[in-house]
Amino acid sequence: MRQFLYLIVCFTALSCSNDNSRFDAGLLVNKASIDSLKLVPIAYDTLKAGIGFQDLYLDYQALVLNNENLFVGLNNDGYSLDVFSLDSKEGIKIVNYEHEGPNGIVGNMDGFFFHNYDSIFILSMDANTIYLTNDQAEIVDKYSFTDQPLPDGFEDYDAYSDQGMQNGPYYVASNKTLQFYTYRWTPGDQDDYDYLTFASYSIEDRAFKSVYGIYPDNYRLGDDFLSFDDPNLMVIDTLSYVQFGGSKNIYCYNNATGELLYVSDDHCEHWPEDDIKSLKSGMSDFQKETDWHATNPAYVFLIPNHKDKLLYRFMKNGQPLLDRSGLSTPRWTGPWCITIYDYDLQRLGHSELQKNAFL
Repeated sequence: MRQFLYLIVCFTALSCSNDNSRFDAGLLVNKASIDSLKLVPIAYDTLKAGIGFQDLYLDYQALVLNNENLFVGLNNDGYSLDVFSLDSKEGIKIVNYEHEGPNGIVGNMDGFFFHNYDSIFILSMDANTIYLTNDQAEIVDKYSFTDQPLPDGFEDYDAYSDQGMQNGPYYVASNKTLQFYTYRWTPGDQDDYDYLTFASYSIEDRAFKSVYGIYPDNYRLGDDFLSFDDPNLMVIDTLSYVQFGGSKNIYCYNNATGELLYVSDDHCEHWPEDDIKSLKSGMSDFQKETDWHATNPAYVFLIPNHKDKLLYRFMKNGQPLLDRSGLSTPRWTGPWCITIYDYDLQRLGHSELQKNAFL
C-alpha cells in the first residue's frame, strides 16, 4: 500500500467504469480517438517535512491558492491537516484539530476538502457529519445527515469517504454544494446495487439537491466485489465523473440535477474484452480474495488537469498470480497504464508505466 500511494503522489492521475444496459445508448460517447498525447516522466521532487508533519498520506489534495501550489495531506496520527508548498517544497502549516470541546471533531477524520484557509470541510463517518472549519481548526458550521433521508427516501446511510479512494467530499463554490458518497447500509446477501451512490447537498438550503451514480450491471450479479464496490468520484464544477474499479465505463453527470449526460465505454488493450467478473458471494477464503485482487485489473483514479482541461485515468493492469520466482505478485506493484481524455471523455492519449519504475 505504501508503494502504491507513492506512485499516485508521483503523478496526477485518473480512473473509470462499466455496462450500458440501464441507460440510454444514445448517451454513449462515440468519438474518434485522437490518441496523440503521451505522458513524459520527470524527476521527482522531495517535500521537506518538519516536526509534526507526516511522511505518507492516504488522503491528500493538490490545489492552487493565492498563486501558490499547495499539497494538503490528512495526518491521522497528528489529527491534523498538513499543508506543504509545492513551490518551496517545504511544510508551511499544520491545522491541528481537537476531539472534544466546542471545536471538537467527533470520531475520525475520514475525508476532507480544502477550499481555502477560511473554508475547510472535514468529513467524519462516526458522526455522519461534514464540518466546515477554518485554518485555526475552529468549527464554523456543520452539516449532519443523521436525520436527513436521501431524496429517494432511503434513511440508513452514512456520508462516507474511503482514505486513498476518491469519493468526496467535494465543495462546488458556484452553487455552494457538497458532493459526496452515501454508503447505504444494506445486508450483503440482499444488496443488488440497484440505487444511486452520490449526493449533492446545498449548504445554504441544508437540503439534498440530487442523487446520481448508477452501479454497473456486473455489480448487480449477487457477487461480492469486496473493495471494488466503492465508486470513485471526480468533480469539476457542476460536472461529476463517476467510475468503478471493476468496470470500463466513465459516467458524466450534471450534479446540480442528477442528470446523466454521457457515458464512455472506452478502454485500452489491457482491459479484458468482457468486463471482469467478481468473486462468488459468500466467498470467505481470504487467500482467494487476495489472489483475485492481485491478478485482476482495476481502474483506480480519475484525476483532472485543470490547466489543460484533461483527465488522467489510472489503471492497474492484470498480472499473473506468481512471479518468475514462484512468489505471489503484490497487488499494486505490477504494470500500470494511464489513459488521457478531454472533459467530453474523448480519448486523447495513452501511456504505459513499467513495473516498479515509479515506485
